[in-house]
Amino acid sequence: MPETRALQRGTLVHPDHGDVRARPYEARRALLLDLFQEYDVQPPIQAVPMTDDPDVAMTWYQQLREQGVEGIVCKPATSVYRAGRTWKKVRHADTVDAEIVGYTGLAARLRALVVRLPGDRIALTQTPKAPLAAQVSAYLVASGPSRSARTRAGRRTEPRGRARRSRFSPERPGTPW
Repeated sequence: MPETRALQRGTLVHPDHGDVRARPYEARRALLLDLFQEYDVQPPIQAVPMTDDPDVAMTWYQQLREQGVEGIVCKPATSVYRAGRTWKKVRHADTVDAEIVGYTGLAARLRALVVRLPGDRIALTQTPKAPLAAQVSAYLVASGPSRSARTRAGRRTEPRGRARRSRFSPERPGTPW
């Protein structure tokens, strides 16, 4: 994997031009593509496709999903490199109706939701983004103290505020809750 790391850094530290972070994305990409050509870089290492045509981007977004591509990344061609994410990732989203049956963390500070999916499968969500967490937390706080629950193994979960784990535990054998 060292080759991959070196090529990723190639957009920032170029062998002839040094640190190129202050250059626009399109200039950094052009330098990287020049390096790929100069060193005859072949798949599986390759530059990701790029376009500035919205119609082409939409075609990729719609058609490449079948090949396992989860979405597209959008960034201004004139943007300089900045630490952290300065670009937008547009992903495909699959929606599923689910029932919230519990949560982890405190009602006012959610860490995750415990949901019942179709087929009665219980799952733990990712940490909700701030707007959704605030909306759900407001409902949970207004609904009053949570009840204790027991796992299939008989382990009790504590009411809100006492335990650091889940309020309502997934009912799956072998879970640590």
